[in-house]
Amino acid sequence: MLKQVYKIDENGFYLEPVLVEEKLLEEEELDSYLIKIPFPEGLYRPKWDFKQEKWIETITEAEKEELKNAAPSNEIETLKERIELMQKVLDELILGGAL
Repeated sequence: MLKQVYKIDENGFYLEPVLVEEKLLEEEELDSYLIKIPFPEGLYRPKWDFKQEKWIETITEAEKEELKNAAPSNEIETLKERIELMQKVLDELILGGAL
């Protein structure tokens, strides 16, 4: 069975999830750039602290607020664009006699 671990760079910053065989986790030490412990939800830029052996946040509160305020408008614009595109496709199907 596969289990997810977390790949980090040489500075401890999270890169990507990686799947490894569960029995390998039990039998061997993982590569030092693969971390078994999942990072807590809500971290924007997780970094593994090698000394404390835990995940830490590296983004400032100001950056965090900026991201929170920017994200919804970008998502809304993307959704609006997708709805417009779907409406055009439906109009073409209906008006073009494809149905």
